[in-house]
Amino acid sequence: MPPQTNTDRINALSEQLTQLSTKVEERSLQFREADRELQSDTKALEKHVESLLQRITALEQRCAALEKGGDRAWQVWLALGGAGLAVLISLVKK
Repeated sequence: MPPQTNTDRINALSEQLTQLSTKVEERSLQFREADRELQSDTKALEKHVESLLQRITALEQRCAALEKGGDRAWQVWLALGGAGLAVLISLVKK
């Protein structure tokens, strides 16, 4: 095999450079598309998280209202029990 001349080397390197430039451009397009998809997915996830946070807030408010109602019901039962006990004691004392 005869030794390569400088012109042959330059031509080979130029061809390699063209091929690599094409590959870089293809990869760049792929990365840009992947970035757009990731941004879209991120926005969708942010909306979903916001929706879940709103649901959690609503459930916390509902739970607080139920606890408050439960406390009131407990107080009513205690008052009725106390009144019943007072009536029973007054009947026994008579």
